[in-house]
This record gives sequence, C-alpha cells and structure tokens, in this order.
Amino acid sequence: MAALLTLDDADNMVASRMRTWFVYGNRRVWVSFRAEPRQGRVARPMSERTSHHQRRTVTSMLRSTRSLVALTGATLIALGLGACQAADQASEVEESQTPVSAPSAAPSVDAFQADGFTIGIANYSLATPYLAALNTAMEERAAEVGITAISTDAGGDSAQLAADVTGLLAQEVDGIIVSGGDLVNAPGVSLAMKDSQVSLVFVDRLFDSGFYNAWVGPDYATVGWDSCDYIGSALGGRGKVATIKGGSATHPIGLLLDESFARCFAETLPEMSVVDSGEFGDWTEAGGERVMNSLLASHGDIVAVFCQNDAMCLGAQKAAADAGRSEEMIFVGVGGTRRAFEAIMDGSSFNATSLVDPDEIGVQGVNLMATIFRREDFARNSFVPSPLVRSGNATEYLDATSDY
Repeated sequence: MAALLTLDDADNMVASRMRTWFVYGNRRVWVSFRAEPRQGRVARPMSERTSHHQRRTVTSMLRSTRSLVALTGATLIALGLGACQAADQASEVEESQTPVSAPSAAPSVDAFQADGFTIGIANYSLATPYLAALNTAMEERAAEVGITAISTDAGGDSAQLAADVTGLLAQEVDGIIVSGGDLVNAPGVSLAMKDSQVSLVFVDRLFDSGFYNAWVGPDYATVGWDSCDYIGSALGGRGKVATIKGGSATHPIGLLLDESFARCFAETLPEMSVVDSGEFGDWTEAGGERVMNSLLASHGDIVAVFCQNDAMCLGAQKAAADAGRSEEMIFVGVGGTRRAFEAIMDGSSFNATSLVDPDEIGVQGVNLMATIFRREDFARNSFVPSPLVRSGNATEYLDATSDY
C-alpha cells in the first residue's frame, strides 16, 4: 500500500534505537532497546508537511527523550536489578537443558478495523473503468476492516446523487463516502447531509461546498507540472508541444492539469511552445484521435503531445501513426491504465503517464472513514501520490490484478 504524500514519518517513529546504563553495586549495567513505529496513522494535511516538519520532528524527539528518562528512572532500573540478580545466581544454578517453546504470534489486527459500522458509497457515475475500479476498491476495503458497504450509482445525474444520499441516510448508515466524478458541486448532497450527524468523506473529487469531514484524492496540479518537467527534460528544453484536453472548459480536473502544465512551461521552459486545437477530446480514445488529426493538419513540427488522460493519448498516438509521424514525437498521458503501461513497456512513442491509482484512493477513503469511527486523529485533506511512470520503472508500479 502506498504511503500518503502528507505522512509525517518523523512523528510516526518515536525513536529508532536507544541505549542507556545505570550503576548497580560496582557494576555498570547497559540496556538497549528499539522503539517501533506507531500503527494506524493517517496522513497529515499538505499545509503541515513542509512548514511544520522540522519543529514537529524536534518536538517528537523531545517527547521521546522525556519518555525515555522516565522509563530509565523506573522501569529500566527494575529490569536491570532483575538482570543482575539473575547473573549472580547463574553460577549457582545448573543451566536447564529443556528446550523452551517460543510463544505463538498474536493474530495481526488491521489498524483500521471498525467492526459493526455501515457506510454508504454514493457514486455520481460508474460509467468509466476508473470510477468502477474506485467503487470496487472501497467495497473490498470495507469488507477487510469489518464495515458493511452499501453502494449506489447515480448514472451521471446530480439530482439522483442527492436522492441516493438521502436514501442512504434513511437506512441509518454511520457514514457516507461520495465519489463525485467530474462534478464541481452537488447542492442537494450538502442539503441532505447538513442536518445529519453522519460523517461525510469525499474521494477523488472534492466539492466546493466546504461541508465535509475528510477528502483524499490525487494532486492533479503536481501531475501537470511533473508531465511538463518530463517533456522538457526528454527534449532538451526545445520544440513545440501539443496538448489535448478532455473538456469541458470548466472541468475541475482538466483545469488543474492545464493550469499547472502551462505554468511550468512559462516558468521553466521559455524556449518551448505549447499549442492546442481548441477542441476537446471528451476523455475518449476516439476523441483523442480526432483532436490529434486536427493538430497534425495545423502543425508540422510537433515534438511532444500531452493528453489529460491515457485514453486520449492512445487515440492521438494512433492518429500520428496513421499519418506516418508517430516516431517524430513522444506522448505523455495521465492515469496509468493497463493499456498505457503496455504501450510504455513495449518501447513505443507513448513515453510516460502519471499513475492515478483508483485502488489506493479507494482504500485510503475507507481508512479515513474507519479512523473517524474509531475517534482517532485524521487529516481533513490528503493526497495520494501520482508517480510518473516511464519505461525504467513501469514494472515497479504495474498491478497485474488491476482491471483499470
């Protein structure tokens, strides 16, 4: 399971190894021990990751030191006395030759176990492989931690999504997870939830209403910047780059990708130019092929193509191949679908994609809800990392069991 980007490792580990001593009679007794990581921690907000990192680390070390001093003053002395007495008696008592059986290991307990709770999973749509995989991941993770899950599919209708949430509340669920697809907001959902005492977690998409307990999803702004940085490095900072956008003009994910991609070029790659056809690829392979044909007709010097999802990139690659020009350019997508992995690993002109993992996002969404049920600390907003997948690391990230 991938670590959340905002996880504070310094706070998560009390100490790695400590060694201390005290005097007993005329002997110096040394005691060494190792502290283990605390389990079940959930990511801290991105705003805390850098600005508080150093002082959080120091605070953790000081807190650990105080604990160790107290432990040395009481528990360790008691242990040391027992150890010395045992050593004194060793010469007087013949060592037993009877083998001692090791105690059996205690069964492992999931850090997010939350038996007896019920959640509703309200999906705006299950029409794409990504959204379907996200729902499946949440259902499976809920079963692993003892939570009963009830899923709904609004079929791309925001009014139906609100009705589904109302219906789940009527079934007296303990929490609701909303997968909002490409919605910016759904007022009916906020209206249904505001007077309830039921916890609300968003996965993938965060609505603008501001009414929720927690959210986890991809950092699309970073994905756009990383894609630009990869293209610039691969091409030596020179040439013309075409972009294929999914649409519509107000699509929240498309806007984040477009803004960060354009800002990266403006700030770091002044000798490269970015063009688009003004058309949208509708997030489909056929749409990507159509837009790429327009770009090829208008620009004879394209050296790279950035598409806002893998499906459009596969279509664009096909259009370039049909025109005999696919070897003139590289293609970079977003998503990390199985077909994109295959194209990258085959050494084709599809060079890279950013992995947006629905399985991991779904798991972390349920983990957040379980943490709320367990009344433990949790981060309100957290990102799941989206690593850039290339030929050199594709096998590391390929999930052979994924249908996405």
